[in-house]
Amino acid sequence: DLLRRISGIGQVQRNDLYSSVMQAYQSCAQGHAPSINDVFDVYSALGKNDSVVSVLTLLRDLMIFETDPENTTTFVDLFDRSTVLNLSGLSGAGQDIVDIVATMFLDNLYTDYMKTLPKEPFLEGPDGISRRKVDSFVLIDEAHHAMNRDFDVLMKLMLEGREFGMGVVLSSQFLSHF
Repeated sequence: DLLRRISGIGQVQRNDLYSSVMQAYQSCAQGHAPSINDVFDVYSALGKNDSVVSVLTLLRDLMIFETDPENTTTFVDLFDRSTVLNLSGLSGAGQDIVDIVATMFLDNLYTDYMKTLPKEPFLEGPDGISRRKVDSFVLIDEAHHAMNRDFDVLMKLMLEGREFGMGVVLSSQFLSHF
């Protein structure tokens, strides 16, 4: 879905990518998820030279993601402290790659971290008004890039985040970006 929105891949490419991801999972060692390189290897074995190969090649060649599963951590462990995802070094790769990485990160934040948190109860203040406890925030700078792509995950984070104690702050240069 992410590549469909950003790179405009069609149904055949989407199905081939899905099959490649599933095959990469089957080929991985027990308890490990495939890397982008694993998915690239399976997809490129199809012999295609399309936009999916182009995006996967950039993700692989830019060494954005760790290839050794022993050097990775879970999102729960990652967010046990303040975490900054600085994508400014990717600007030379193009906005599409920056958006892909940011959205992958937000997707994992939503599914692998936020949705595993206990739902916080409402807290009633001395004024009798019920409020949600918010103890963590996601700050998205230059948010207009993500807003223009209509990413479902961003809307889900904004709509459901407070239920799990998470707030979302969107930042940009101009109010007209929103």
